[in-house]
Amino acid sequence: MNRYRGARRFFSGMIDHWESKGVKRADWGPVHFLGHSLGAHAAGQAAHYLKQQDKFRVNRITGLDPAEPCFEEPRETEPKRLSREDADFVDIVHTDGAVTRNAALGLMDPIGDLDFYIDGGNLQPDCMGAANEAKKRPEFYKYFLGYVKIARHSEYSC
Repeated sequence: MNRYRGARRFFSGMIDHWESKGVKRADWGPVHFLGHSLGAHAAGQAAHYLKQQDKFRVNRITGLDPAEPCFEEPRETEPKRLSREDADFVDIVHTDGAVTRNAALGLMDPIGDLDFYIDGGNLQPDCMGAANEAKKRPEFYKYFLGYVKIARHSEYSC
């Protein structure tokens, strides 16, 4: 958790560094944070901190399988989980959740402006029975790569 809490200070320090080198905020372009599991919540915490301390708003956060353990419920105190208020647009890809709390590693709650639930957001079939937790984590990046190319895809109700 110490690294999680330090993420917000890291981003603030990074902004100070850029500004000390003469890089103006107007030249940054859109800022998009991307985080997986605990990193999704750290991205939200950093964006929340930047908004409060530096009056800077992150344009977009993408959360890939935000972690559920320790983030079951929204709260104002740390650890604060990622929420749609942390950026102008927050999108979430869920691939490792469960209906029962803490039965899987991923959060099932809809916390973004747009939440994708791949195969219902549950642990993916190709990850069932994996020998250890690291192997159970789905290859979410494949879904994300497809998602960034979404303009080529169409979806239909079944």
